[in-house]
Amino acid sequence: MQLIIAEKPSVAKAIATALAIHPQTEQGFINLGTVDNKPTIISWAAGHLVDLDQPAAYKPEWKKWNWDELPIDPHGNWKWTVPTNAKARYSVLVKLMKQADTIINACDPDREGEGIFTRIIQHAHQENKTLLRLWANSIDVDGIRAAWENLQPASMTRGLAAASDARAKADWMTGLTASRAYSLLYNRKCAIGRVETPLLAMIVERDQQIANHQPTPFYRVHIPMDGFTLVSQKLDTKQQAEELLAAIPDEVMVTVERKQMEQKPPLLHSLTSVQREANQQAGLTASETLAALQSTYEKGLTTYPRTDSQYITTDDVTSLALLLESSFLQSSQFTTQMSGKHKAEQVANNRKVEGHTALLPTNKLTTDAYAILSEREKTVVQLVVRRMWEATSTPRIHTQTKVSCTINNVEFSATGDTTIDPGWTVHEPSSASEKGKENHIPESVEDHSICAPIGALNFTEGLTQPPKPYTDSTLLADMEHAGKRVEDQQLRTAINDDTNHSGGIGTPATRASMIEKTITNGYAQRKGKHIISTPEGQQLISVLAPGLTNVEATARMEQGLTQIMNNQLNEHDWLTLISQQVAGIPSAAQSHYQESFKKGNTMQDQQSYGNCPQCGQPVIKTGSIWQCSTNKNTKTESGQWTTSGCGFKIFPTIAGHKLTDKQVSNLLANKGVKATDLTSKAGKKFTATLKLNPETHRIIFDFGK
Repeated sequence: MQLIIAEKPSVAKAIATALAIHPQTEQGFINLGTVDNKPTIISWAAGHLVDLDQPAAYKPEWKKWNWDELPIDPHGNWKWTVPTNAKARYSVLVKLMKQADTIINACDPDREGEGIFTRIIQHAHQENKTLLRLWANSIDVDGIRAAWENLQPASMTRGLAAASDARAKADWMTGLTASRAYSLLYNRKCAIGRVETPLLAMIVERDQQIANHQPTPFYRVHIPMDGFTLVSQKLDTKQQAEELLAAIPDEVMVTVERKQMEQKPPLLHSLTSVQREANQQAGLTASETLAALQSTYEKGLTTYPRTDSQYITTDDVTSLALLLESSFLQSSQFTTQMSGKHKAEQVANNRKVEGHTALLPTNKLTTDAYAILSEREKTVVQLVVRRMWEATSTPRIHTQTKVSCTINNVEFSATGDTTIDPGWTVHEPSSASEKGKENHIPESVEDHSICAPIGALNFTEGLTQPPKPYTDSTLLADMEHAGKRVEDQQLRTAINDDTNHSGGIGTPATRASMIEKTITNGYAQRKGKHIISTPEGQQLISVLAPGLTNVEATARMEQGLTQIMNNQLNEHDWLTLISQQVAGIPSAAQSHYQESFKKGNTMQDQQSYGNCPQCGQPVIKTGSIWQCSTNKNTKTESGQWTTSGCGFKIFPTIAGHKLTDKQVSNLLANKGVKATDLTSKAGKKFTATLKLNPETHRIIFDFGK
């Protein structure tokens, strides 16, 4: 008998449908009858059934957290176990494997899929069976049958299994040792992980950039023309703007450059890309989008959600072509209008599909099935279907026109955009062809034309802006493209390589949960649509050694795992190197020790409202007073109290106005706070803007005169 093991029940069902005429569902497996003259059944793993054991299984002393027992490193004597919640499924597989003479790996065609199957085989001691690999990039009927005709010996993908094994062991040692070292050192729980911690560091870095940003004024001069406005480059001072404004002649000669361009259609949706769009357009979090897609997948209405691909295989072209003929999918729920020009083959690329194909609807998505979906499910389905229409459509053809001139060595320019053929943008709710609509540059304006202003000249003042706080969308994007943070080209290539693992940090399946875990651990929080770090998260990153917070460590790991996969590096040798790095974690923690983070110190549980204008340290709230965290009252042996620190304080009321936390934060950020309920010493009401005096650091009244 031959046994096929898939990674999930849904994939097992798809394979059974493709290989058998009348598959029969039994208790824990599907009977395919005879396939290639052999009795064949298929079952499934339901994810990882075999995991690395808990520390106490190696040494009783490791059950308790003890500094003297660090690092947590089995030195090659690894132990695997079947978690309690996986024992029932594992027992079913063991029983079936014992009956089989051939076992076929049909788990996902990637590193983790290979690891899932290999660990089951090894833990159940079934290595002596004939082991084959079904490598199916798509799970439609044609794709599965083509993969079945090309079954390979399981040894062909042994490198992937070794890389998966090495990754699990390295994460286990690093996470356990680092979390215990910092927790023991600071007498508080510190949750540290290979991916979660660099993720937190990214959030903290962004928040620090925002907090440290100093707005700088700039100026632009505007020259209104017939249908468009020439705008100057940024000027540093108001005087420069005034002088330039005075120097503008009655007529100017312009340079005109016109280009006909193609705006290519976007790619099909991966999980990350649809999570980003759902966050931007509907405010859904990454986890909410994944949950909705998982639900529609289980209802058979969309394809497998946890995919990092934005393409289909050539085997899927026929199926997609049939979807493009669906009258329901052409309805107004999914597209504003149909262009009638769609090609399924233009989104097919076998080399870009290593695991699952891009997200798509299925032929089961009908009017009735759609009608009973929740609003959130409808939202994500709409995004998936609309992207299908966009991706298979034609490019947008447009003319881009740039008009420019130079006055007093300052460049002025205006850009216009005219759509010739909207192409894929007809499916957009707000069309991309609207870009540039503020300027309508007449055809009569040609290169070296003489143009005269037709309205009042003016200049505007602006302020440089800090980067925006992270949202789910922008954070997912930076996780996916984390390689841009790595300077070394080889390391950047390793972390960006999406052929054998998901590029960046994390995977499409885990990124949403990692964001939520960071929030659950108290290291980040949601404020509206933004994700910001908490004081706890900021302080944790400040005490961690750089090797635990930067993306480069993950890049180096991926570089080694790729070499293991390609049989260029021995797994044992690589893990020996990881062991050496893990051994250095406790001493690195001690060398970066910061007393202020230790539990029991006043500052560690206090929220920071900004930086002290006198010394730069965090300002915290004690009772009803906001004051510098350096301020401390100490009782001497003689019973006298002494005060140390810079002394900066903000008291809760000023001129009868009660300050709020947000107002104090604004004051510390050099922003004015308008107060309409102020009372003078004479008892008269007045209005003023509260500001911090840059010299005395006391609150003053600004009456705008």
